[in-house]
Amino acid sequence: MHFPLYFLWKTCFLIIMLDLCAVMASAPGEKAGGEKNASFS
Repeated sequence: MHFPLYFLWKTCFLIIMLDLCAVMASAPGEKAGGEKNASFS
């Protein structure tokens, strides 16, 4: 039964992808208005 391990790997992969997407989305905003993003995160 390797399902739990596969599920864990899938979850970690999704979290990493979401994290990368968040960084990519916040990168332009940081240049324009860093104060807004700083207080948001």
